[in-house]
Amino acid sequence: MDPMFARRSPENDTKEEDAYTYAMRLVSFSALPMTLRAAVELGLLRFISNAAGPLSSDELAAGLGLLSTNPHAATMIERILRLLASYSILSYSGSPGDEGRIVPRYGPTLVCKYFSPDENGASLDALALMFQDKIIMENWYHIKDAVVNGGTPFDMAYGMPVFDYTRKDSKFNDLLSRGMGDHSSIIMKKVLDAYQGFHDVNIVVDVGGGLGSTLNMIISGHSHIKGINFDLPHVISQAPPIPMLLLGLWNTSGPLVSHTGFAHVSLEESKCDPPSTSLGPTTAGVRGRLPPAEVPLTGQRAGVQGTASPSAAAYSFGGDTRYLVEIDPEDVQHIGGDMFDSIPSGDIIFTKWILHDWSDECCIKILKNCRKALPTGGKVVIVEYILPKSPEPTPEAQLVFHADMIMLGQISGGKERTEKEFEVLASQSGFVIFKQIYIASNACVMELSNE
Repeated sequence: MDPMFARRSPENDTKEEDAYTYAMRLVSFSALPMTLRAAVELGLLRFISNAAGPLSSDELAAGLGLLSTNPHAATMIERILRLLASYSILSYSGSPGDEGRIVPRYGPTLVCKYFSPDENGASLDALALMFQDKIIMENWYHIKDAVVNGGTPFDMAYGMPVFDYTRKDSKFNDLLSRGMGDHSSIIMKKVLDAYQGFHDVNIVVDVGGGLGSTLNMIISGHSHIKGINFDLPHVISQAPPIPMLLLGLWNTSGPLVSHTGFAHVSLEESKCDPPSTSLGPTTAGVRGRLPPAEVPLTGQRAGVQGTASPSAAAYSFGGDTRYLVEIDPEDVQHIGGDMFDSIPSGDIIFTKWILHDWSDECCIKILKNCRKALPTGGKVVIVEYILPKSPEPTPEAQLVFHADMIMLGQISGGKERTEKEFEVLASQSGFVIFKQIYIASNACVMELSNE
């Protein structure tokens, strides 16, 4: 054997090669999230998810109307798709083509479904755009300076904290709101499946509730609850009203299944008893989207979440079938204020991804105000990531470490915490009982109470 081509032992060679390959993946890893961002912007993942079967890059380029502006679009799309398929974001298969050529075809995987709207209209699209947005990316270039000199990378990049910046840049604020709102909707489905503590309470206060989408989801599954959406005044000023629409069928009876969309309320004909005909949509100014679900009945009424005019009115759904729309604006009340001053009273004070934005001292002040707002028997319910005790090389642990670095880059004092750290915060805030329920991917529901 030529000594120039002599090899070491296969075992050592494999380990060395694996280490080098992994190191090279790390230094070029930005290619994946930026390619994912481009796929989201182009609508590739949504188009693939909605297709009847796997698609070729030619079919995608034609279907998205890209060939009219770029004759090479299909070739470029193919390069995007094969990277995403190599990370199991898409599935890959081949079909016979001209002259014996194999045509690559791509379909959705379970991962891909999170980049297409679910029954609530939520996806991770906006979050993918947000994390790879130029505004967010800039603060990563200041991590080293922050470590050397102190400070917060985002503040170094823009001369102000991120929450102040969102008031200045409405476009970024909208992207942030959509990204966090959609992610909230996805995680709240898991919360409501895992946590059963909403069944026996009457008033829920969502601290830092934004536009009210979280309360909307809680109340949609617990019609007895009255909600208070509590956030800063400038946030509350943008929040839509969330009254209860009561649709009463005038000329029949039995269970109705309601279904709300972005701009209309409609009823599924097949779920009416007896089945009805000619049920067309009615425009009722609905904001947001809720999954089709059987809802509690009062006589011949079915409850539907949405928004409409502030007075009761009747709407025609087509044909001779009519429904009465009544408005109950009491279900969710929007209140502006500052959680560091005081918090409205409720049986449950709910916070989701609020505490990780703040230092320990600030968290204790927030939790003490939550405790003051609780009646006898009340509880604070917290949704946060739980930081692993050690840096485990698992996807679940890595996700939380990603989140912790995002906090380091964007928010002064913000950080993810271990279970023990949350227990200490609860104790120092005066709570005597701490319970934890695992949701998914190291996200947990924590329940604090005095008895």
